Amino acid sequence: MRAFTKFVQKKFGQQRIRGIEIGVQRGDNALSIYESLQFRRLFLVDIWESYQIADKYKEGEFKIANFGNFYPIVINRFGKKTDVTILKETSIEASKRFPKRFFDFIYIDACHSYEALRKDIENWFPKIKIGGVFGGHDYRRKEYPGVKRVVNEFIEGGQYKLYQEDSDWWIKR
Repeated sequence: MRAFTKFVQKKFGQQRIRGIEIGVQRGDNALSIYESLQFRRLFLVDIWESYQIADKYKEGEFKIANFGNFYPIVINRFGKKTDVTILKETSIEASKRFPKRFFDFIYIDACHSYEALRKDIENWFPKIKIGGVFGGHDYRRKEYPGVKRVVNEFIEGGQYKLYQEDSDWWIKR
């Protein structure tokens, strides 16, 4: 279980919550989240097709990755769960579906480029409830310096305290 999930588990205990993971790939982390928390609804967002992702060896450059083969795995793991909604679309498209202050937690693990994460934060942060947990993955990974940079810029004003453990980062709204 990732540090973010442990924090959310401690904060919400047995409450039935609404959460979302953006960037699911095979659903390994989503399964850990699902098994660790109680849900009113868990949303899983990914496009599960070929697309550009941040090149972890060259900041500001991209490569093509094909995650389409992972979609059937996610459907097999979650398709019959009545408290899970799978959204096969981009992060930005999915963000338009939800009203402000809808989620108890939002976990972003999609494209790790500076620009992509900046857009994800801009589009998803308004969707987190007051008292909710907003965060993501790969903060400490040297391969993705854009993640650390955009997260640090996001909290720069000092309104939110950054929590960070292993490669996860989060704030409480």
